Amino acid sequence: MTIIADRIIDIGHSRAVRQIAFTARDIRKDHSGSGVVIRYNHLVEILPDGSFTSPDLDPGPADVTIGNQVYPILVPDTGGTVKLWDLLDAHLPLPPSTGLSDYVRNAGGVDRIVWMTEAEFTALPARDPNTTYLTY
Repeated sequence: MTIIADRIIDIGHSRAVRQIAFTARDIRKDHSGSGVVIRYNHLVEILPDGSFTSPDLDPGPADVTIGNQVYPILVPDTGGTVKLWDLLDAHLPLPPSTGLSDYVRNAGGVDRIVWMTEAEFTALPARDPNTTYLTY
């Protein structure tokens, strides 16, 4: 089971909506195998500062509805609390002006990936801790 918590705000940092809904994407067996998860909108109230905390959610494919938009997410089996943005970001398409060869989705600590020869890598005066270096 996993709890999802975050803040939903507009560009002016005000509460954007009053509630969001979490729904299983399809009917399925629950994570423990002891029941059936059905498609049902589980409404979560958003506080005046934009923050919310979901109840424990069964891990698996889900949709989150924010305003009139529905976004696919995958609820992880963490046994803890995760940020909604991380789940949304994982399912967003690549930016239109960026190709696969030069795009890195930061999942925690990698800002860029650089290909270089062994000689170039060895000659680096300093290495960026948030860069992954691949040599050939």
